[in-house]
Amino acid sequence: MNTKTRKKTINQKLLPLMAVTLLSNACIASGAYEDIIMADNPVAYYRLEESQGAITAVDSTTNHLDATYTYNGESTFPQLGNPGIDTNSISFDGGGTIAAPADFVTIPYSPLLAPTNADGIAGAPFSAEAWVEANTQPGNYSVPVGMNGAYAGSGTYANASGWNFYQSPGPASYWIFNMKPSPFLQSSALIVPFQWYHLVGTYDGTNAYFYINGVLVTSGAASSGYYADNGYTGLIGAGVNIGFTPFSGGVDEVAIYKYALSPAQVSAHYLSGTNSFRAVETPPGFAS
Repeated sequence: MNTKTRKKTINQKLLPLMAVTLLSNACIASGAYEDIIMADNPVAYYRLEESQGAITAVDSTTNHLDATYTYNGESTFPQLGNPGIDTNSISFDGGGTIAAPADFVTIPYSPLLAPTNADGIAGAPFSAEAWVEANTQPGNYSVPVGMNGAYAGSGTYANASGWNFYQSPGPASYWIFNMKPSPFLQSSALIVPFQWYHLVGTYDGTNAYFYINGVLVTSGAASSGYYADNGYTGLIGAGVNIGFTPFSGGVDEVAIYKYALSPAQVSAHYLSGTNSFRAVETPPGFAS
């Protein structure tokens, strides 16, 4: 199988759940994926390009909100250096328990990552973005990326705080973008294991929007309010703070913004990403 054929195969696996409306200015989706993301001014951007054994997951922005890799006891997961956008991605094995996941990435808390209105409680506009590949149909809810606080008994934060993407339990699981205490945005499309998905959640101060593979799949009003993450660190590959199981699968290109990305920006990111995956080498003897 030649390089052109391999790239075509990868792109076919990344087709949107429904037709993407092509941008009138096609050049917006061309160029390096990193350049397109950085041009939209994220407050943190974890490319997850590091090699196995790295401790720091570098934040590519000037805010330097570097995250930290935590490996399992065998130092085998998270597994770094897997094929991903431009070069690498990382994967988790879903090991450990809810309270003590075996492998994950910790994002340091910062008000930049949890913007609030003047009262310091109600969440201000933001966007969260990641490429995610589920390897299993989990037996419980599972979190690939989240910036959220724990359930806290009573009071303002009794129903937790912040946001997360999560995978519902199998055998027919789907993606969810959840904000605390509302809204809860659920996709109706079933997840295909070992297929990459581009997940984007945005909030404009009133309504939240959930995009999968460049397409808006659902939206909803923050009818009960939205409370920004209350001082908790974020996590990639685990859901300790809200009692969800560790994630089994791949994650790449996690970005967080202090405003709501537009539909055109989301489409541009998705289209650029589908053309930026590092091709997987064909195993010897594999029929083309």
